[in-house]
Amino acid sequence: MKTKSRLAIAFTFIMMNFSICGIASAQQIMKGESANWYKADLHTHHTYSDPLETTATAYEKTGYQFVVLSTKDMQTPLNVRKQSTPGMLVVEGVEQAFITRKNMLGHVIAFPIKAPYPVTTAWSLKEGYEKLRAKNKNVILGVNHPHDKRWTLEDIIEASDEGVRLFELNSIDMKHGEFETALWDQALAEGARMYATLTNDVHHMNDVDAYGYIMVRAKELSLPSIAEAIVAGDFYAKESECKVTPVEYNIAGSAKKRTLEIIAPGAAEITVIADGSKVANFKENRASYKLKGSEKYVRAEISDSNGRYIFMQPFFFSK
Repeated sequence: MKTKSRLAIAFTFIMMNFSICGIASAQQIMKGESANWYKADLHTHHTYSDPLETTATAYEKTGYQFVVLSTKDMQTPLNVRKQSTPGMLVVEGVEQAFITRKNMLGHVIAFPIKAPYPVTTAWSLKEGYEKLRAKNKNVILGVNHPHDKRWTLEDIIEASDEGVRLFELNSIDMKHGEFETALWDQALAEGARMYATLTNDVHHMNDVDAYGYIMVRAKELSLPSIAEAIVAGDFYAKESECKVTPVEYNIAGSAKKRTLEIIAPGAAEITVIADGSKVANFKENRASYKLKGSEKYVRAEISDSNGRYIFMQPFFFSK
């Protein structure tokens, strides 16, 4: 099946789930299910001071199976295809800069993509999204490190309206335990549909696996399958060295008796967030939270005894 049709199926799945059940999320993990999970980094770079093979090998040695290796706008494109192995898929991406409402350059990740890349810096964000899609119809777009304060809330909401689905919670100048969740929650509360990522944004070899990644649930290790899962939000974001592995993340019940059910071995604390506010906290590795029925969305943050986090994707509710 071609990439285009499989990505279309992913969007259709979300809309069918939303219209039939009143709940939209592909991040529904059922206890006891069998699934293929792949460790992935969607935002990283070649150091240029080392051979390209060195960066790719370092990722594979630390357990990665899917890596988007990106140039920055106007840099020489990388020939990344030869870096894929039977156990790790390397995909070409680009980090582009477009003008935000603060008249600053906000960075956007785009993949899969092929050179030549459009020359940027003179375009607004919306113009940039259009330019990236003009030659890459199935490109996946994401907001990179909004922690740098270049993005406004209006920029994020516009990005969601334009089909940008990824929101990066960290950046290389942030410490472990620091995340841009406030802006994410603000946008979600205003109706944005965006999924959280953690990345390594490698600029030096010691950045590999130093910060975080996503765990993607997909049918197989192929670009169509992984892309389909990412577009659908079927992944969670995980800090490096976090000891938590969620085995259940599910909305149970129906109508006014819905509960958010979570089981996460290795967890020391589970926090439930709804409509921008923390609504429940559990000092254990499982949680059952009764929904009020008026929520626009609900999500969970899970941490281990060392304070390393997992970010589960939101469940969105229709009225």
